[in-house]
Amino acid sequence: MGGVYTLLWAWVMHSSRERVEYGEITGGLDVLRRRLFSVIALAALVVFLGTQTILPYQPVRDITVGEPVTVINVTTSQFVFALSNTTIPANVPVEFAVTSVDVNHGFGIYDPDGQIIAQTQSMPGYTNRLIFNFTKTGQHRIHCLEYCGVDHWGMEAFFNVE
Repeated sequence: MGGVYTLLWAWVMHSSRERVEYGEITGGLDVLRRRLFSVIALAALVVFLGTQTILPYQPVRDITVGEPVTVINVTTSQFVFALSNTTIPANVPVEFAVTSVDVNHGFGIYDPDGQIIAQTQSMPGYTNRLIFNFTKTGQHRIHCLEYCGVDHWGMEAFFNVE
């Protein structure tokens, strides 16, 4: 395989010594290339705008949760979520104060049905506040949403909403 690669490389180097005007290389393909690029860019824009309505996040931008009743301190490190409390009351605003001791981590909360319901970043030297009102009771899962090392896939924790 190395010999084939070497021969191919030698052929490219040898044939690249010939000077050819740019117009001879492109021929009439320049117009086709511009039109094809325009079609692909338009298709990408349509797909992007069309998929914005089906994102798997619930619309929370206009919801006012209120002041938190309970504060859960969360410290992350490779590959652990350390929660100050694993039992959380339902139907009241709960604040997660999330920070990291090593690298950036994602902090995604999933309801008992496996739907992501809230997320934030866990960053060293900074505490993010995530306030959420849990309406579903049961066991919720926290999963790291940002690659943080070799055991990233197993970085999760659980808490109960009662």
